[in-house]
Parts: sequence; C-alpha cells; structure tokens
Amino acid sequence: MLAALTGTAVATHGSSDTGGHTTVDQTLVPRMKPEGNGYTSLTTGPGEPYIVRGGPAAPKGRAARRRSLAYFSQMTDFQLADEESPARVEFLDVGPASAWRPQEGFTPFQIDETIRQINNFAPASPVQQGDGTRNAMDFALITGDQADNQHLNETVWVRDLLEGNGPLTFNSGLSRPEDYALEKLAAQGPSCAAFVAAKGGAAGAAAEGARYTGVQDYDDYPTGTHPAKPLFYDPDEPTGPEWANWPTYNGLMDRAQQIPVDPQGLAVPFYITNGNHDVLAQGNEDAVRSIEDIATGCFKALGTTSDPTAAPAPPEGADPSFLLSPANGGMLVPPDPRRQFVDKPQIKQVYGATNEGPGDDDHGFAHVDTSENTKSSGSASYYAWDPPQTPGLRFISIDTNSEGGQTAETLVPGQPSTPGSSNGNLDDPQFQWLKRELTAARGRDQMVVLFGHRPVRSMNTQIRDEQAAPCTVDDAHGHDQNPGCDRDPRPSDDDPDTPGLGCLHNGTDAQNTTCPGGAAQHESFVELIDQFPNVAGYVPGHTHEHRLTPFKRTSGTTWWEINTSAVVDPPNQSRLIDLMDNRDGTLSFFNTVIDHSAPATAPPACTQAGCATAFTAPQLASIGRTFSFNDPDNDNTGLGAARDRNAELLLEDPRPVADLSVVKGDAPDPVRVGQELTYTLTVRNSGTSRAQSVVLTDELPEQVTFREAQVSQGTCTRSGRTLECAIGALEPDASATVTVKVVADREGELRNRAFVRGNVSDRAADNDAATTTTEVLAAPGGDTSTPGTQTPPGTQTPGGSPPGNPAGGGPLAGAPLAGAPCASAALLSSARVRLRGARVGVLVRVPAGARVQADVLQSSVGRRVVGERLVARFSDVRKDFTWNGRANRRGRSVSDGIYFLRLSAGDANGARDVRHVVLRREDGRWARRPGFAGRSSCGLLTSYTLERPVFGGRSNRALRVAYRLAHDAEVTFEFLRGRRVIARRDATARRGGVTHRLRFNAPRRLRGDIRVRLVAKRGGERLTRVLVSRRL
Repeated sequence: MLAALTGTAVATHGSSDTGGHTTVDQTLVPRMKPEGNGYTSLTTGPGEPYIVRGGPAAPKGRAARRRSLAYFSQMTDFQLADEESPARVEFLDVGPASAWRPQEGFTPFQIDETIRQINNFAPASPVQQGDGTRNAMDFALITGDQADNQHLNETVWVRDLLEGNGPLTFNSGLSRPEDYALEKLAAQGPSCAAFVAAKGGAAGAAAEGARYTGVQDYDDYPTGTHPAKPLFYDPDEPTGPEWANWPTYNGLMDRAQQIPVDPQGLAVPFYITNGNHDVLAQGNEDAVRSIEDIATGCFKALGTTSDPTAAPAPPEGADPSFLLSPANGGMLVPPDPRRQFVDKPQIKQVYGATNEGPGDDDHGFAHVDTSENTKSSGSASYYAWDPPQTPGLRFISIDTNSEGGQTAETLVPGQPSTPGSSNGNLDDPQFQWLKRELTAARGRDQMVVLFGHRPVRSMNTQIRDEQAAPCTVDDAHGHDQNPGCDRDPRPSDDDPDTPGLGCLHNGTDAQNTTCPGGAAQHESFVELIDQFPNVAGYVPGHTHEHRLTPFKRTSGTTWWEINTSAVVDPPNQSRLIDLMDNRDGTLSFFNTVIDHSAPATAPPACTQAGCATAFTAPQLASIGRTFSFNDPDNDNTGLGAARDRNAELLLEDPRPVADLSVVKGDAPDPVRVGQELTYTLTVRNSGTSRAQSVVLTDELPEQVTFREAQVSQGTCTRSGRTLECAIGALEPDASATVTVKVVADREGELRNRAFVRGNVSDRAADNDAATTTTEVLAAPGGDTSTPGTQTPPGTQTPGGSPPGNPAGGGPLAGAPLAGAPCASAALLSSARVRLRGARVGVLVRVPAGARVQADVLQSSVGRRVVGERLVARFSDVRKDFTWNGRANRRGRSVSDGIYFLRLSAGDANGARDVRHVVLRREDGRWARRPGFAGRSSCGLLTSYTLERPVFGGRSNRALRVAYRLAHDAEVTFEFLRGRRVIARRDATARRGGVTHRLRFNAPRRLRGDIRVRLVAKRGGERLTRVLVSRRL
C-alpha cells in the first residue's frame, strides 16, 4: 500500500519482495518525500492492522466461532489502453485530468502481477476461521473498466490476461509488410497512404508497427523533437518543467510493446461487469462511425481547433468529439483494424469465446436471463447466479452504464450542468428485473451480494440511453455503424407510455433533479435495497479510491458498500473480501488490501542505448507503479482513509434463526469385509424458524464401496466419495432421515463424517456435524479381498455407480478377477498430455468401442500415508479435452502440489489399459514431475512413481517410492546387478485402493551399476517394473 506522504523520509526496512504479502504485513512507501516536481522510488514500510467498524456492537469471542461463507477477490479499473490508438485524446490532459497517464504503457504488466498476487492468496484466505482453517478463494469479481477505450484489442488483451492465454504482446499497429499493400489500406483513408509513404514503403511501415509510436516518443512528433514545454514524459529523453527530474530509461516504451508475456491467469473462476470505459468511447461518449474511422486509421491528433480549456471538468474532460476537429500537425501512426469498437453483445462474445471446460459460464454472461437478453436485443449484460462454492448466497451483477454517451449536459436552461455518462444510473427494465431477483432471493432466505461498476455516489447522471446516436445497419465490424447506439428497444425510464418523460433510477433520490413530480415519484437504488434486509453488500469500483461506506436501512440494519481503488492508478491495489458468519447473529466482511507482486523498488535509471530492453515483465510492472505514484496528477486520494482499507465490517445476520443438527448411526458394528454396512443420519431443525435449502453432506470413507442412498425428503447425488443430499425446507422441530448403504472393502477402522447446512443463522455450532467409527473385521475364512468391486462389466450397482469405480478413481468396467488371463492391451498407446500454462490438454486416440475415463488425483507427500484425493473426473471420454485446473465439485482451482493424471481404458473384450503421468503444479502452472511413471495393462498396479531425490539422504542410498495397487497384492523391491537379484525387500503395505509411500535405504553392500525393480504378485498374476538404474 502506498502510505500518505509525511514530512520526513521513510527508512528502508524489510524485504522489497511483495509477493505473498498483504498490506496487513507491509505497505509500500516513498524512499523520500518528493519536492515540487521531484521523483522518488518506493520501498516497503510497516503494515496496517484491521480496523473494526460496524453497525451492531462487536461481539466478543467471534474469532473462535466464525466460519467463512464466501471468500472472493475484487479487481477493478484496469483501463488497459491501446496507447498508440488515434482515438485517444491525450492532448486534453491539462491539469488533473485522466486523458493520459505516464504509466499506461505498463498497465498490462501491472494487471498480470495483480493476478499473480491474487493467486498467491487463492489457496487460503488471510483471515482464519474459528477452527483454525482458512477458506480457499471461491472466485474473483472484476468490476468494470477492463478496457480503456472500448477497443476490441483492449478487451481481448484483458480476457487473455485473466484466462492465462499466452504468450501475449501488447503492441498495436500492423507489423507485416504485406498488410501495407495500398489496396488493403484504402478503407482507412489517405492518412494511411501518407504514413506508408513517410516510412519509405511497406517494409518501413511494418517496422514502425512493431515498435511504440505515440506521444511518449518525441521522435514521432512532426518536428522530430520535443515541444518547448512537453505535456508528456518520454523515458528516452525526459525534459521540461514536469519531467526533467524523472529517470531516463532508454528504449523503455519499445520494450513494453515487444516483450512477450506468458500470463498466469486467475486460479479461480472470475466474473465480469462492464464499466463506462468498456462501453463508451474514452469512457464518456457513445461510439459513432466517425470516431471508429479515426480509431482504425493512421492520423493521431495532438491538438484540436476547439478550445479544450472550455471542456467540462474531469472525468468528463476526455471527450472524444474533439477528435473531429483536430489541429494541424498531428502524428502519423501504424493502423490496426483491431482498434474497432465493441458493443455489448460483442463484449459478451469475447468473454465467451474460450472453452473453459466443465462449468464454463462465459465469466458470468451465460447467466444473463434469456428473456432479458431477448427483450434487449442482446445487449442485457446484468445477471445473477448461485455459486456452488457459496451455498445460501446469491451474487448479482448490475449494469450501471448510461449509454446516452454525453459529457456534462445542461438539461435545464439557466441551471448548472449535470453529470455525464461517465457516471451512471439504472434503466427501468434492469431496475424491475433487479427487484424481482431480490424478491425471489428473499423468498428463499438467500443472502445477496451485489457488484457493479459505480458506487452509489456516482449513479447520479440524468443521461438516458436513448440520447445515443440512433441504431442503423450493421457494418463490417459486426455491429451497428454507430456501435454505441442503444440496442435495447425498451424505454430506459419508468414511463413506457411516454418515453423520455418518466424517471430514471439513480443512486439516491437527492441525485435525481429532473424527475417529473419530484424524486419522491420513483425508487432509487438505495431505496430498493432498503426493502431487502437480505442484501449484505455492494462491491463497485469506478472512483479509483478505497472507500467503505455503511448504509442504514429504515429498519435500523446495515449493508456495506465496498469501493476499491484502481489497478491503473495509485495506489494500484486490489482487495480480498471474506464474508464470515460469526455464529452470534452478526456477520463480518473482512477487507484485506493487496499490492501487486512486482518488486517494490523499480530498476534504477539507465542511459545506454537500448538498456531497457533487458527489463523483465515484473520490472515493467514495478516501473508502472512507481510512475503512478510520481504522476503529477496523483493527489493520494485513491488511498482513502486507513479505515477504508484493511477493515472488519460488522452487520446483522439477516437470515432466519434456526438450529440445524445431525445425528449419525451405523449398523452393524463391527462389520465384516464384504458385508453391507448401513449409515442412518437424522437431520433436525430445533430452532424457531423455518430452515430452507437444507443440505446434508456425507464424506464416505475410502475403504467402502457405495451401494445406495435413500432420503425421506429431497434427493441425493454423489460425486466421488462425497454424497450430498438436498433435503429442502425443514419446519421448526421437523426432521429428515437419510439412509446410506455401503460395502466394507477391507479390515480396519472406518471413520465417516457428515455435516449439515442451510440458509439460516445457526448459532449452535457444536451439533452441525457428526462422526461415526466402525470396526471392520476379516471376512470368514480370512479373505480380505474386495467382493464389492467384483461386479460383471456393464452392470449397475444399486446406487447408480459404475462397478469397480469407487471414489478415488478406478477401472472403467471393473478390474479382472484374480488369476484371469492378462489381455494384451495397448488401447492408450497413442495418448498424449500437453501442458499449457494453467491448463492440461489430453490427446486421446483409442480404438472404436473402447471407453476412456480420466481422473486427476492430488497426491499428498508427507510423513504419513494419506493416499490420493480425487479432484476431477472426466467419464466416457471420446475426444481430446482440456482440463482447466479446477476441482469438479467445488469449481475452484486446485492448489500447487503433486498430481496424478490417470487414463483408464477398457473394451468389450475385457482388455484394459491404464496410463498415467505425474505432474507438478507450481505458481499456478503445470510441469512434468521429475521421477518415473508407468502403466499397467493387467489392472494389478494402478500407479507407481519414484520420487526425488533418487538415492538421496546422507548416505546417498535413500529411496522414496509411491505406489497404488488395484487389489491387495504381495509387493517386493528387488535390487539387481545385471540379471542377478542380489537383495530383496518385502513391503508390508499391500492393500489395494490406497496409495502407499515407502522410504528405505539400499543395502550398504551394493556397489556398481544397480537396478531397482518393483514386483507385485496376486494369485497367478505377476507384474514387474524397473524403477531406476544407478551406479552406487
């Protein structure tokens, strides 16, 4: 965090590494106080603790009781700019405006480092729950102004950064000579022909397209040198009153255009809402054909014949209409058709273009109500959904954009101008939809979190959507000739009979000065939320500042507006938000501010020719943040007050009070291997209120085979070893019973835990879960095999599960019986795995009639044997597929660690093939795990790996081996010299269906070239695999 300047220099202390640190740990501060137009670098400073704020009194002991209901992140206001675009109006950046920023060329790198920092906190929240655990991040909210100027290339760049599609470069301008054939440029007008001529032909034009061309390179000015008083900073040649003390970085702007970046992409699902810069030219005006022609052309204005000093005050000052009256002496720049504008349907298409695999929802836009989408002619961009990761919560995205596209307007003669379309409102069709959504959520006892672009104080414009240029016909860009036209045929006000004479919906009544009959004749956003105590908070951006604002309802309860600063502007931060149930009638929004993970201190100045070409992407992000801090327009208002940053925000729990409990029994106990075991679970509501959306979750033990589940009300579904029973509503003192039947597979102790939840405020935490322990004895005659899995191929067990396919993964059609002949199977011989950043691609080629299943299992490498956990499954695979790195059941990204990707294939003739690869996930990216992996075509050995270091330890003779058997089997490790076995070690870990990890030393007498072989035997079946060959 960038602390406010004090009167003394701040000493350097601590590490400058910001990765993995929140601003509770450390902040970023200037090394010295800038004087006048001075310049300072940044370093780390002391952290800032949480400040408790609240409506209700802060109850004691809540830290020991609380549990997380939803943990998510917020990023906002990237304003990723194509800074070379002719549709920019940098020349209007006089005074505290936002038409140009010295750091804007480095925004992509700051976004990537912000994503990496959020991923650092994806596995665990910085805030601990009462039981000592930390919730994993559920998803991320991106709250508007992703792009800066409604351009297609800006929008695609943002999507690719967020999804991790790469490698990327952030240069615009055609860079191939063949693109500069004059017949291809004819549509761009005479300016592009002049550009090609000025560069000496197509080759010179293409070379210019590959580098930076714009206001931050004085060589590109018509005079070939800097103005007397430069308005803009050129890192090659800082000069002038404002920039003389800034550092020289020779070649910096070209480096920012040319460096390839392999973005990490968010490790969690993310959801988009549009801001004014996404849907309006320069965030102010509706995009029209004449401005789009300028954007895709070659003439970049450096001034206007209009008087820019008469323009409205910021943020309305960046009015692109000044481009229609350019002054002489503009700049010629390379053209790029990707600078076309995008309308709302096209934005949805961009974010829906990538297949993200199971659960792909187009980053929220797939949840747009079908009826609203149809009635709006495809422009509706607001939506609501129930994230499966956050049961009992509904998230709603609202579109606060005023599409009328006007800067400040004088609507009443003689009255002051009103805010323009950079600020916003809610049109009436969306407002009525929102009211219906909130009403339905209240009826389900769901808590609601809203998110959108503008805070309440900025929903204050009277500009109607219909004030945009009219819709005409579509052009070659796939949108209307006026891409900013209002596609929605419905009136934006609340008077459908006389459109334009009704009322718009602003943030508050006080903001509406034009409503006929006065503001009391319509509902504002705040008045709407006042009616719904189930709304806990609203998460906006737009103002580029931290601000946490409580709103009191007329009933006395509280909801919070959580407003976060911009990534593009100082302090260049984002926010982690954890909604906690304190189990005492209150909730807490924990807000944790984070800096992005680039180094705190930027590289020092360098003056040698092209010296900046060695800078890395993190260094460019660090430079961008430092430029932001030193920007003469930075007044540090983005920081807000300390209470607006790291804070615990208390509010009343709006849910009905109930006491849900679960009691669990098992019979018989003890049970024998192969015998059926019945669990009986009783869920009861002992409270005084009705409990809705009651769900019982039962985590079945690994050592059982599921048979069936029956419930007295509702339905049960199973995913792997997790059984979820949606019971529905329970009245006070009512109960429901769930009966689960399984078969015990082997001797030992079974522990089965179940827990219950619902859309209630449950303040008795000690009875929400129940655990039962069952002793499993050997079957009569001492047979400890697993009869529950010996089901003929193709049959269905009573629970609907494929035989031989217990949770944790297994064969497709059941393992062959012991002693059965081993079919020669090479069904998966052509299977391949391709690692692509955060994704794993699987190429499947199998003979006709074969069935394939893919399982991803997380391996725990520790001192105790804990086996493997199934995190993703793809059943009945028939073609190539890509796994997005998210767990199937929860929809969230998996953590870093070791994983097995296992393909199992079987055919009607009984042939079976199992292939697997050991993978390592580190910093959100996949790589092959150093070690050795193999396959089994007989079904005896499911997986094995020799883990690093090989022959490690003090004696250099220690081996660590992990293996998993399909059935109980004898296991021996043999040491060979040549073909002779000179030592053996029998393994006691012989149980099937469990991953065993052993560590042992090779005998000291062994010398020379030694091979280590694993031998598994069961009945007449024998399998050997060489693990390693090494000289000792």
